[in-house]
Amino acid sequence: MAAHMMTPATCEDFLAFQEILKKLRKVDDNIVYALNTTIPTESFAPNGPGMCKELYEKLLSSYSQREKAIKGCLQVSSDRVHSLKEERSKNPDNIDVLKRLRKE
Repeated sequence: MAAHMMTPATCEDFLAFQEILKKLRKVDDNIVYALNTTIPTESFAPNGPGMCKELYEKLLSSYSQREKAIKGCLQVSSDRVHSLKEERSKNPDNIDVLKRLRKE
């Protein structure tokens, strides 16, 4: 879902990254409503275990997607730092490389 929208460009744009994480938190943010509509009451007793399992699977999926998004952006950033460090070692006087490295 939203985790597939993650690209290196998205990782560079902090606001876009933050917006994707916000969308991935939607299940968490609505957990009280989800629990109230999932947990059966005496007057309305649908398939309780099945509904609870479905909610649990939604939560797991959401957590997994968030984790992939965060780890993906960490990897992108780590790769950029590694690349910039290699550039710096080849040309230590290049001010542009030093600025980009500090920015990371």
